[in-house]
Amino acid sequence: MQQAESQAGITNDLIDKYRKFGYQQLYADNYALLCKINEAKGDYKNALKYETFKSNYELEIHNNEIKTIELQIITEGKDAEVLDLKTQNEFHKKRSELIATICILLFITIVLLLAYFYVKRKNMEQRTALEKKAKDDAELKLKLKNEQAEKALFEKFEVLSDFHFKEMELIGKSKELEELEAEKRILDEQVELFAQKTTEYENLIHAQYDSLKGLPVYAVIKEDLEQLISKHLKNKKKHIEKLRNLNETYINHIKNKYEGNISIQYIKYCICFTIGMEIAEVSACFLIEPASVHGLRHRLKKKFGLGSDDSLELFLVSVHANTVSVKTRD
Repeated sequence: MQQAESQAGITNDLIDKYRKFGYQQLYADNYALLCKINEAKGDYKNALKYETFKSNYELEIHNNEIKTIELQIITEGKDAEVLDLKTQNEFHKKRSELIATICILLFITIVLLLAYFYVKRKNMEQRTALEKKAKDDAELKLKLKNEQAEKALFEKFEVLSDFHFKEMELIGKSKELEELEAEKRILDEQVELFAQKTTEYENLIHAQYDSLKGLPVYAVIKEDLEQLISKHLKNKKKHIEKLRNLNETYINHIKNKYEGNISIQYIKYCICFTIGMEIAEVSACFLIEPASVHGLRHRLKKKFGLGSDDSLELFLVSVHANTVSVKTRD
């Protein structure tokens, strides 16, 4: 009996201790033990009380387990919903990034295409302008050549008329002399009219060549030569570098020393010899025979007043050197 009471006291102490920590299962176990102890003592009233406490705690434990399971089910459902929302958010984010990347690439592609077509159009316009200028130069040269031929023919007629006039004057045929004088006057008028037309064409040609004093035409000549050298020559770097070092006044000095009007094509030849191009390189650059290059060198030497033993290249280099020294002094 004393042992049972001692065990009951220990159990009550444990219950007070467990109550502080809320251990319901321990409460239920200890109340079950107290119930058995009181049954052994024959105290059925206390045994019934402890049995009731035990049943209440077991019911509370059962209810807590049910709530825990329900909470777990709700939590798992919420976790699944949150995971699904995260997945959808990640999908929308990646889709937005993909759309933004595609838009950026599309914008860059459009900009590059616009830049390409703009540069292509500018190149076509520049090429068309060069071709038109070359065509106009050729037409002017042809017209001038035809006018010069007609002028020479009229001069020939004038000489023959003068000779015939003198012959008729010596013979004394006055009637024919009067007719010849009338014809001569007509020829003189025609020659004067032709001379006026020729002067107009020559002035037009001079104005065309005088435009070379301006930078734009000079730049076109240099650009055309640079394209020819880059396209046809292997040793192009050295020649292009020398070509870019030529100044604007060089052409004016060449024109001043040239006998007559120098054409744009001959100016290009002079520049080629000035920058040190060989006969074969000039031939390859302009797609002409080496013999033709020798022929144009001979014509250039005559137009510049050089002798057969003089060097055309040294002459042109000295002209360029003089332009550089004059520009330096200025």
